[in-house]
Amino acid sequence: AWLDVSNYIKYVENIKNAAIEVLSENDAEKAKANAEGYIEELKALETEIKQGIDGLSDKKIITFHEAFDYFAKAYGFEIAAVIELEPGVNPSPDELKNIIDTVNSLPKKVLFSEPQYDVSLIESIANQTGAEIYVLDPVVTGSQDKDEYIRIMRQNLKNLTEALK
Repeated sequence: AWLDVSNYIKYVENIKNAAIEVLSENDAEKAKANAEGYIEELKALETEIKQGIDGLSDKKIITFHEAFDYFAKAYGFEIAAVIELEPGVNPSPDELKNIIDTVNSLPKKVLFSEPQYDVSLIESIANQTGAEIYVLDPVVTGSQDKDEYIRIMRQNLKNLTEALK
């Protein structure tokens, strides 16, 4: 759900509200100010994403996992196929054939891998279809830096726009 920036904003608001209830007045004010500043950055990120994808004529994507449903719904993408419905479980031969057929039917032959997983299966599909591989990061790993979410989401935007331009 956090891949839809508006949902992520709700997470930050919920954390802020819970924190100010248990913190001292001084710390609660700091937490509130920090959260509100971060929410403004997230709102700017959401605007950036919407503007960045606005010109894309084709928004059909093939993802590695089902992590991007909320993202797709929020930003008008269609997930044409998912390579691994369950982490670590390769598609059956029929499922693989359907994925390959779907890739071949798309105007932009691109596949989206995830940095947390082995790329050998997705490379095999790319070799069979001539598709290019790009990365979409579901923001489940990475540094604990306060700007990591925004950095990764901007990289996702960049990868999407490069792949689908």
